[in-house]
Amino acid sequence: MKKLVLFLIFTLLFTFTAKAEKSEFIEISADFAGVYNIESGEMIYSKNSNTVIYPASLVKIMTSTLALEYYDKKSDFDVTVTETALSTLKGNDINLEAGEKVSFYDLVAAISVGGANDAALVIAENVAGSVDAFVDMMNDKAKELGANNTHFDNPTGFHSPKMYTTIEDMAKICAWAYKNKEFMTLSSMTEYKIPATNTHKERTLTNSNLLLDPAHWLRHYLEGAKGMNAGSTAEAGYTLATVYDNDGQTNIVIIAGGKINGWDYYYFDDAKKLIEYTSVSFEYRDLVPRDKPVADIQVNFGKNSDHVLLTTESGITALLPEGVTDDEITTSFEITKKSFNAPVIKGERWGTLTAYYNGEAVGTVPLVTQNNIKRDWFLYFSGCISSFFAHDTVKGVLWLLLSIAFLLLVLMTMIVYFRRQRELERLRQEKLKKLNRARRTVRSNSE
Repeated sequence: MKKLVLFLIFTLLFTFTAKAEKSEFIEISADFAGVYNIESGEMIYSKNSNTVIYPASLVKIMTSTLALEYYDKKSDFDVTVTETALSTLKGNDINLEAGEKVSFYDLVAAISVGGANDAALVIAENVAGSVDAFVDMMNDKAKELGANNTHFDNPTGFHSPKMYTTIEDMAKICAWAYKNKEFMTLSSMTEYKIPATNTHKERTLTNSNLLLDPAHWLRHYLEGAKGMNAGSTAEAGYTLATVYDNDGQTNIVIIAGGKINGWDYYYFDDAKKLIEYTSVSFEYRDLVPRDKPVADIQVNFGKNSDHVLLTTESGITALLPEGVTDDEITTSFEITKKSFNAPVIKGERWGTLTAYYNGEAVGTVPLVTQNNIKRDWFLYFSGCISSFFAHDTVKGVLWLLLSIAFLLLVLMTMIVYFRRQRELERLRQEKLKKLNRARRTVRSNSE
Protein backbone atom coordinates (compact mmCIF):
# COMPACT_ATOMS: atom_id res chain seq x y z
CA MET A 1 0.00 0.00 0.00
CA LYS A 2 2.83 2.39 0.93
CA LYS A 3 4.57 1.71 -2.40
CA LEU A 4 1.33 2.42 -4.24
CA VAL A 5 0.96 5.79 -2.48
CA LEU A 6 4.54 6.75 -3.35
CA PHE A 7 3.99 5.68 -6.96
CA LEU A 8 0.88 7.85 -7.23
CA ILE A 9 2.70 10.82 -5.74
CA PHE A 10 5.60 10.50 -8.18
CA THR A 11 3.10 10.13 -11.01
CA LEU A 12 1.43 13.36 -9.91
CA LEU A 13 4.72 15.20 -9.61
CA PHE A 14 6.14 14.28 -12.97
CA THR A 15 3.03 14.07 -15.14
CA PHE A 16 1.06 17.11 -13.98
CA THR A 17 2.54 19.23 -16.77
CA ALA A 18 -0.27 19.33 -19.30
CA LYS A 19 -0.93 22.99 -18.53
CA ALA A 20 2.73 23.98 -18.42
CA GLU A 21 3.15 27.36 -20.02
CA LYS A 22 5.82 28.10 -22.59
CA SER A 23 7.98 31.16 -22.06
CA GLU A 24 7.05 33.69 -24.74
CA PHE A 25 8.93 36.76 -23.59
CA ILE A 26 12.46 36.06 -22.44
CA GLU A 27 14.75 33.05 -22.23
CA ILE A 28 16.03 31.93 -18.83
CA SER A 29 17.94 28.85 -17.75
CA ALA A 30 15.66 27.89 -14.84
CA ASP A 31 13.01 25.27 -15.51
CA PHE A 32 10.20 27.05 -13.66
CA ALA A 33 9.61 30.74 -13.04
CA GLY A 34 6.98 33.37 -12.51
CA VAL A 35 6.67 37.09 -11.86
CA TYR A 36 3.68 38.11 -9.77
CA ASN A 37 2.59 41.75 -9.64
CA ILE A 38 1.37 42.77 -6.18
CA GLU A 39 -0.74 45.72 -7.30
CA SER A 40 -2.72 43.88 -9.98
CA GLY A 41 -2.65 40.44 -8.34
CA GLU A 42 -1.66 38.90 -11.68
CA MET A 43 1.16 36.76 -13.02
CA ILE A 44 2.88 38.94 -15.63
CA TYR A 45 5.44 36.32 -16.60
CA SER A 46 5.19 32.53 -16.50
CA LYS A 47 7.38 29.61 -17.38
CA ASN A 48 5.82 26.28 -16.47
CA SER A 49 4.13 28.07 -13.58
CA ASN A 50 1.36 25.49 -13.18
CA THR A 51 3.68 22.48 -13.20
CA VAL A 52 3.96 20.64 -9.89
CA ILE A 53 7.44 21.06 -8.39
CA TYR A 54 9.35 20.40 -5.20
CA PRO A 55 9.46 23.64 -3.13
CA ALA A 56 12.78 23.08 -1.28
CA SER A 57 13.74 26.09 0.85
CA LEU A 58 10.78 28.16 -0.36
CA VAL A 59 8.85 26.28 2.35
CA LYS A 60 10.57 28.49 4.93
CA ILE A 61 8.62 31.51 3.65
CA MET A 62 5.45 29.85 4.92
CA THR A 63 7.12 28.67 8.15
CA SER A 64 8.50 32.08 9.16
CA THR A 65 5.45 34.13 8.21
CA LEU A 66 2.98 31.72 9.80
CA ALA A 67 4.93 31.81 13.07
CA LEU A 68 5.11 35.62 13.04
CA GLU A 69 1.40 35.84 12.22
CA TYR A 70 0.55 33.41 15.02
CA TYR A 71 2.21 35.55 17.72
CA ASP A 72 1.25 38.82 16.01
CA LYS A 73 4.22 41.02 17.05
CA LYS A 74 4.50 39.36 20.49
CA SER A 75 7.90 37.91 19.68
CA ASP A 76 9.88 39.17 22.68
CA PHE A 77 10.13 35.90 24.60
CA ASP A 78 12.54 32.98 24.89
CA VAL A 79 11.96 29.50 23.51
CA THR A 80 13.60 26.45 25.04
CA VAL A 81 14.96 24.00 22.49
CA THR A 82 13.72 20.43 23.06
CA GLU A 83 15.04 17.05 22.03
CA THR A 84 11.73 16.18 20.40
CA ALA A 85 11.96 19.21 18.11
CA LEU A 86 15.45 18.22 16.99
CA SER A 87 14.68 14.52 16.64
CA THR A 88 13.83 14.76 12.93
CA LEU A 89 16.52 17.32 12.01
CA LYS A 90 18.06 16.94 8.56
CA GLY A 91 19.95 19.42 6.43
CA ASN A 92 21.19 22.92 7.22
CA ASP A 93 21.31 23.94 10.91
CA ILE A 94 22.93 26.39 13.35
CA ASN A 95 23.76 23.78 16.00
CA LEU A 96 20.88 24.44 18.38
CA GLU A 97 21.08 22.25 21.49
CA ALA A 98 18.40 20.73 23.70
CA GLY A 99 17.91 22.99 26.72
CA GLU A 100 19.22 26.08 24.91
CA LYS A 101 17.14 29.24 25.35
CA VAL A 102 16.84 31.41 22.24
CA SER A 103 14.48 34.32 21.66
CA PHE A 104 11.56 33.66 19.36
CA TYR A 105 12.60 36.53 17.09
CA ASP A 106 16.15 35.19 16.79
CA LEU A 107 14.80 31.79 15.81
CA VAL A 108 12.64 33.29 13.07
CA ALA A 109 15.71 35.25 11.92
CA ALA A 110 17.66 32.01 11.83
CA ILE A 111 15.03 30.60 9.45
CA SER A 112 14.57 33.73 7.33
CA VAL A 113 18.23 34.79 7.07
CA GLY A 114 20.23 31.66 7.80
CA GLY A 115 17.88 29.01 6.41
CA ALA A 116 18.24 27.00 9.63
CA ASN A 117 16.23 23.77 9.63
CA ASP A 118 16.70 23.23 13.37
CA ALA A 119 15.24 26.67 14.09
CA ALA A 120 12.26 25.84 11.86
CA LEU A 121 11.55 22.66 13.81
CA VAL A 122 11.86 24.41 17.18
CA ILE A 123 9.54 27.21 16.04
CA ALA A 124 7.02 24.70 14.68
CA GLU A 125 6.87 22.81 17.97
CA ASN A 126 6.60 26.03 19.98
CA VAL A 127 3.72 27.41 17.91
CA ALA A 128 1.59 24.29 17.45
CA GLY A 129 2.74 21.90 20.19
CA SER A 130 4.31 19.53 17.70
CA VAL A 131 5.95 19.67 14.30
CA ASP A 132 3.15 17.62 12.71
CA ALA A 133 0.49 19.97 14.10
CA PHE A 134 2.38 22.95 12.66
CA VAL A 135 2.54 21.25 9.26
CA ASP A 136 -1.25 20.91 9.45
CA MET A 137 -1.42 24.66 10.08
CA MET A 138 0.77 25.24 7.03
CA ASN A 139 -1.53 23.18 4.82
CA ASP A 140 -4.62 24.90 6.20
CA LYS A 141 -3.08 28.30 5.45
CA ALA A 142 -2.19 27.17 1.92
CA LYS A 143 -5.82 26.19 1.29
CA GLU A 144 -6.98 29.50 2.78
CA LEU A 145 -4.73 31.35 0.33
CA GLY A 146 -6.05 29.33 -2.62
CA ALA A 147 -2.82 27.37 -3.08
CA ASN A 148 -4.74 24.22 -3.95
CA ASN A 149 -1.87 22.42 -5.68
CA THR A 150 0.38 22.67 -2.62
CA HIS A 151 1.06 20.18 0.14
CA PHE A 152 3.60 20.61 2.94
CA ASP A 153 5.21 17.69 4.70
CA ASN A 154 7.69 19.53 6.94
CA PRO A 155 8.48 23.14 7.95
CA THR A 156 12.11 23.06 6.74
CA GLY A 157 11.95 22.42 3.02
CA PHE A 158 14.12 19.32 3.34
CA HIS A 159 13.17 17.08 0.44
CA SER A 160 10.09 14.89 0.80
CA PRO A 161 8.37 13.17 -2.16
CA LYS A 162 5.06 14.04 -0.49
CA MET A 163 5.76 17.79 -0.51
CA TYR A 164 4.94 19.76 -3.64
CA THR A 165 3.69 23.10 -4.95
CA THR A 166 3.58 25.20 -8.14
CA ILE A 167 5.05 28.59 -9.01
CA GLU A 168 1.54 30.08 -9.10
CA ASP A 169 0.74 28.66 -5.65
CA MET A 170 4.03 30.00 -4.30
CA ALA A 171 3.12 33.40 -5.72
CA LYS A 172 -0.03 33.39 -3.58
CA ILE A 173 1.97 32.38 -0.51
CA CYS A 174 4.67 34.97 -1.21
CA ALA A 175 2.07 37.72 -1.73
CA TRP A 176 0.63 36.89 1.69
CA ALA A 177 4.12 36.84 3.27
CA TYR A 178 4.95 40.18 1.65
CA LYS A 179 2.26 41.84 3.77
CA ASN A 180 4.08 40.80 6.97
CA LYS A 181 6.53 43.63 7.68
CA GLU A 182 8.52 41.63 10.25
CA PHE A 183 9.13 38.84 7.79
CA MET A 184 10.15 41.24 5.02
CA THR A 185 12.50 43.07 7.40
CA LEU A 186 14.18 39.84 8.51
CA SER A 187 14.39 38.18 5.10
CA SER A 188 15.88 41.37 3.61
CA MET A 189 18.85 41.32 6.00
CA THR A 190 22.15 40.20 4.47
CA GLU A 191 23.49 39.33 7.93
CA TYR A 192 22.03 38.72 11.38
CA LYS A 193 23.75 38.10 14.72
CA ILE A 194 22.13 35.90 17.34
CA PRO A 195 23.47 36.93 20.76
CA ALA A 196 25.20 34.35 22.96
CA THR A 197 22.78 32.02 24.72
CA ASN A 198 22.99 29.89 27.84
CA THR A 199 24.81 27.16 25.88
CA HIS A 200 26.31 28.79 22.80
CA LYS A 201 28.38 31.78 21.82
CA GLU A 202 27.22 34.47 19.39
CA ARG A 203 26.17 33.21 15.96
CA THR A 204 26.42 35.12 12.69
CA LEU A 205 23.94 34.26 9.96
CA THR A 206 24.41 35.09 6.26
CA ASN A 207 21.60 35.41 3.73
CA SER A 208 21.82 33.13 0.68
CA ASN A 209 19.95 35.61 -1.52
CA LEU A 210 22.89 37.24 -3.30
CA LEU A 211 20.64 39.80 -4.96
CA LEU A 212 20.46 41.56 -1.57
CA ASP A 213 24.18 41.72 -0.82
CA PRO A 214 26.17 44.73 -2.08
CA ALA A 215 29.31 42.63 -1.63
CA HIS A 216 28.21 40.85 -4.82
CA TRP A 217 27.85 44.13 -6.73
CA LEU A 218 30.02 42.89 -9.57
CA ARG A 219 27.43 40.37 -10.72
CA HIS A 220 24.49 39.37 -8.56
CA TYR A 221 23.60 42.36 -6.37
CA LEU A 222 20.50 44.28 -7.50
CA GLU A 223 19.57 47.50 -5.80
CA GLY A 224 15.87 47.50 -4.92
CA ALA A 225 15.60 43.74 -4.39
CA LYS A 226 14.10 42.78 -1.03
CA GLY A 227 13.61 39.71 1.10
CA MET A 228 12.01 36.27 0.68
CA ASN A 229 14.28 33.19 0.34
CA ALA A 230 16.98 31.34 -1.60
CA GLY A 231 18.03 27.71 -1.28
CA SER A 232 18.28 24.35 -3.00
CA THR A 233 17.90 20.60 -2.84
CA ALA A 234 19.18 18.01 -5.29
CA GLU A 235 15.61 17.15 -6.31
CA ALA A 236 14.25 20.71 -6.63
CA GLY A 237 17.34 22.42 -8.01
CA TYR A 238 18.03 25.99 -6.93
CA THR A 239 15.05 28.00 -5.74
CA LEU A 240 14.59 31.72 -5.23
CA ALA A 241 11.85 34.16 -4.30
CA THR A 242 12.53 37.87 -4.06
CA VAL A 243 10.68 41.18 -4.28
CA TYR A 244 11.51 44.14 -6.49
CA ASP A 245 9.89 47.56 -6.26
CA ASN A 246 10.13 49.65 -9.41
CA ASP A 247 8.50 53.05 -8.79
CA GLY A 248 5.38 51.57 -7.22
CA GLN A 249 5.30 48.48 -9.43
CA THR A 250 5.99 45.71 -6.92
CA ASN A 251 6.84 42.33 -8.43
CA ILE A 252 7.65 39.01 -6.77
CA VAL A 253 10.07 36.88 -8.78
CA ILE A 254 9.94 33.13 -8.08
CA ILE A 255 12.32 30.58 -9.57
CA ALA A 256 12.64 26.80 -9.18
CA GLY A 257 14.82 24.33 -11.00
CA GLY A 258 17.54 26.95 -11.14
CA LYS A 259 21.00 26.14 -12.51
CA ILE A 260 24.59 26.81 -11.48
CA ASN A 261 27.98 26.03 -12.97
CA GLY A 262 30.81 26.36 -10.52
CA TRP A 263 30.64 29.92 -9.25
CA ASP A 264 28.14 30.92 -11.93
CA TYR A 265 24.78 31.12 -10.22
CA TYR A 266 22.56 31.32 -13.25
CA TYR A 267 19.32 31.48 -11.29
CA PHE A 268 20.26 34.89 -9.87
CA ASP A 269 21.00 36.02 -13.43
CA ASP A 270 17.56 34.69 -14.40
CA ALA A 271 15.96 36.71 -11.62
CA LYS A 272 17.72 39.90 -12.75
CA LYS A 273 16.62 39.28 -16.34
CA LEU A 274 13.01 38.84 -15.25
CA ILE A 275 13.12 41.91 -13.03
CA GLU A 276 14.60 44.02 -15.81
CA TYR A 277 12.17 42.69 -18.39
CA THR A 278 9.01 43.11 -16.31
CA SER A 279 10.12 46.55 -15.10
CA VAL A 280 10.55 48.01 -18.59
CA SER A 281 8.11 45.92 -20.63
CA PHE A 282 4.97 46.58 -18.60
CA GLU A 283 3.18 49.83 -17.86
CA TYR A 284 0.10 50.95 -15.98
CA ARG A 285 -2.70 51.94 -18.32
CA ASP A 286 -5.81 53.94 -17.40
CA LEU A 287 -8.49 51.83 -19.05
CA VAL A 288 -11.68 53.36 -17.65
CA PRO A 289 -11.99 56.86 -16.13
CA ARG A 290 -13.86 57.71 -12.97
CA ASP A 291 -17.44 58.99 -13.44
CA LYS A 292 -17.70 57.44 -16.90
CA PRO A 293 -21.41 57.36 -17.98
CA VAL A 294 -22.38 53.75 -18.62
CA ALA A 295 -26.16 53.26 -18.50
CA ASP A 296 -29.37 55.28 -18.20
CA ILE A 297 -31.88 53.31 -16.10
CA GLN A 298 -35.63 53.90 -15.96
CA VAL A 299 -36.92 54.51 -12.42
CA ASN A 300 -40.55 53.95 -11.41
CA PHE A 301 -42.56 56.32 -9.17
CA GLY A 302 -39.92 59.06 -9.36
CA LYS A 303 -40.81 62.65 -8.52
CA ASN A 304 -39.76 65.00 -11.32
CA SER A 305 -37.57 62.29 -12.89
CA ASP A 306 -38.14 58.85 -14.31
CA HIS A 307 -34.51 57.76 -14.95
CA VAL A 308 -31.09 57.75 -13.29
CA LEU A 309 -27.61 57.74 -14.82
CA LEU A 310 -25.10 55.08 -13.72
CA THR A 311 -21.40 55.97 -13.82
CA THR A 312 -18.19 54.31 -12.68
CA GLU A 313 -17.43 54.80 -9.00
CA SER A 314 -13.69 54.90 -9.70
CA GLY A 315 -11.34 54.33 -12.58
CA ILE A 316 -9.72 51.09 -13.71
CA THR A 317 -5.95 51.00 -14.05
CA ALA A 318 -4.16 47.81 -15.07
CA LEU A 319 -0.60 46.66 -15.56
CA LEU A 320 -0.29 45.68 -19.23
CA PRO A 321 2.47 45.01 -21.73
CA GLU A 322 3.74 48.15 -23.43
CA GLY A 323 2.18 48.92 -26.79
CA VAL A 324 -1.31 47.57 -26.08
CA THR A 325 -3.78 49.21 -28.47
CA ASP A 326 -7.27 50.43 -27.68
CA ASP A 327 -8.70 47.69 -29.90
CA GLU A 328 -7.37 45.10 -27.43
CA ILE A 329 -9.32 46.68 -24.56
CA THR A 330 -13.05 45.99 -24.21
CA THR A 331 -15.60 46.58 -21.47
CA SER A 332 -18.94 45.15 -20.41
CA PHE A 333 -21.33 46.03 -17.63
CA GLU A 334 -23.84 44.16 -15.50
CA ILE A 335 -26.78 45.62 -13.57
CA THR A 336 -27.02 43.87 -10.21
CA LYS A 337 -30.02 45.70 -8.71
CA LYS A 338 -33.25 43.75 -9.12
CA SER A 339 -35.82 46.58 -9.04
CA PHE A 340 -35.73 50.24 -10.05
CA ASN A 341 -38.24 52.07 -7.87
CA ALA A 342 -37.84 55.48 -6.26
CA PRO A 343 -36.49 56.66 -3.92
CA VAL A 344 -32.94 56.60 -5.29
CA ILE A 345 -29.97 57.75 -3.21
CA LYS A 346 -26.96 59.20 -4.99
CA GLY A 347 -23.96 56.86 -4.85
CA GLU A 348 -25.94 53.61 -4.56
CA ARG A 349 -24.20 50.66 -6.24
CA TRP A 350 -26.47 49.24 -8.92
CA GLY A 351 -24.01 47.27 -11.04
CA THR A 352 -20.43 46.64 -12.14
CA LEU A 353 -18.28 47.40 -15.17
CA THR A 354 -15.42 45.08 -16.15
CA ALA A 355 -12.48 45.87 -18.41
CA TYR A 356 -10.87 43.12 -20.52
CA TYR A 357 -7.51 42.81 -22.22
CA ASN A 358 -7.60 40.27 -25.05
CA GLY A 359 -10.69 38.71 -23.48
CA GLU A 360 -9.28 38.40 -19.96
CA ALA A 361 -10.70 40.50 -17.12
CA VAL A 362 -8.15 42.99 -15.80
CA GLY A 363 -10.33 45.13 -13.54
CA THR A 364 -13.85 45.62 -12.21
CA VAL A 365 -15.44 48.75 -10.77
CA PRO A 366 -18.90 49.40 -9.25
CA LEU A 367 -21.54 51.43 -11.10
CA VAL A 368 -23.22 54.08 -8.94
CA THR A 369 -26.26 56.31 -9.26
CA GLN A 370 -25.56 59.96 -10.05
CA ASN A 371 -28.50 61.76 -8.40
CA ASN A 372 -31.18 61.56 -5.74
CA ILE A 373 -34.76 60.85 -6.83
CA LYS A 374 -37.61 61.25 -4.37
CA ARG A 375 -40.71 59.09 -4.45
CA ASP A 376 -43.98 60.45 -5.87
CA TRP A 377 -46.44 58.94 -3.40
CA PHE A 378 -49.50 59.35 -5.64
CA LEU A 379 -47.73 57.48 -8.45
CA TYR A 380 -46.44 54.96 -5.94
CA PHE A 381 -49.86 54.10 -4.48
CA SER A 382 -51.48 54.11 -7.93
CA GLY A 383 -48.77 51.83 -9.12
CA CYS A 384 -49.17 49.57 -6.10
CA ILE A 385 -52.88 49.27 -6.73
CA SER A 386 -52.36 48.61 -10.43
CA SER A 387 -49.63 46.14 -9.63
CA PHE A 388 -51.83 44.46 -7.06
CA PHE A 389 -54.66 43.93 -9.48
CA ALA A 390 -52.27 42.97 -12.27
CA HIS A 391 -50.91 40.06 -10.28
CA ASP A 392 -51.92 36.66 -11.62
CA THR A 393 -53.05 35.42 -8.22
CA VAL A 394 -55.20 38.48 -7.66
CA LYS A 395 -56.63 38.12 -11.14
CA GLY A 396 -57.47 34.51 -10.40
CA VAL A 397 -59.16 35.41 -7.13
CA LEU A 398 -61.15 38.20 -8.80
CA TRP A 399 -62.28 35.89 -11.59
CA LEU A 400 -63.29 33.32 -8.99
CA LEU A 401 -65.24 35.91 -7.00
CA LEU A 402 -66.91 37.24 -10.15
CA SER A 403 -67.82 33.71 -11.19
CA ILE A 404 -69.29 32.99 -7.76
CA ALA A 405 -71.20 36.29 -7.85
CA PHE A 406 -72.54 35.49 -11.30
CA LEU A 407 -73.63 32.03 -10.19
CA LEU A 408 -75.29 33.50 -7.12
CA LEU A 409 -77.07 36.07 -9.29
CA VAL A 410 -78.33 33.34 -11.64
CA LEU A 411 -79.43 31.25 -8.66
CA MET A 412 -81.22 34.18 -7.01
CA THR A 413 -82.89 35.06 -10.32
CA MET A 414 -84.10 31.47 -10.70
CA ILE A 415 -85.37 31.42 -7.11
CA VAL A 416 -87.25 34.68 -7.62
CA TYR A 417 -88.64 33.43 -10.93
CA PHE A 418 -89.94 30.16 -9.47
CA ARG A 419 -91.37 31.91 -6.42
CA ARG A 420 -93.22 34.31 -8.69
CA GLN A 421 -94.53 31.44 -10.78
CA ARG A 422 -95.83 29.72 -7.65
CA GLU A 423 -97.45 32.95 -6.52
CA LEU A 424 -99.10 33.43 -9.91
CA GLU A 425 -100.36 29.86 -9.82
CA ARG A 426 -101.76 30.40 -6.33
CA LEU A 427 -103.54 33.56 -7.45
CA ARG A 428 -104.88 31.80 -10.52
CA GLN A 429 -106.23 28.95 -8.36
CA GLU A 430 -107.88 31.38 -5.98
CA LYS A 431 -109.42 33.18 -8.91
CA LEU A 432 -110.80 29.90 -10.25
CA LYS A 433 -112.22 29.04 -6.85
CA LYS A 434 -113.99 32.40 -6.63
CA LEU A 435 -115.30 31.97 -10.13
CA ASN A 436 -116.64 28.49 -9.32
CA ARG A 437 -118.29 29.76 -6.17
CA ALA A 438 -119.90 32.55 -8.11
CA ARG A 439 -121.23 30.08 -10.67
CA ARG A 440 -122.66 27.84 -7.98
CA THR A 441 -124.40 30.84 -6.39
CA VAL A 442 -125.92 31.92 -9.67
CA ARG A 443 -127.09 28.38 -10.32
CA SER A 444 -128.73 28.14 -6.91
CA ASN A 445 -130.56 31.40 -7.35
CA SER A 446 -131.91 30.28 -10.74
CA GLU A 447 -133.39 27.14 -9.27
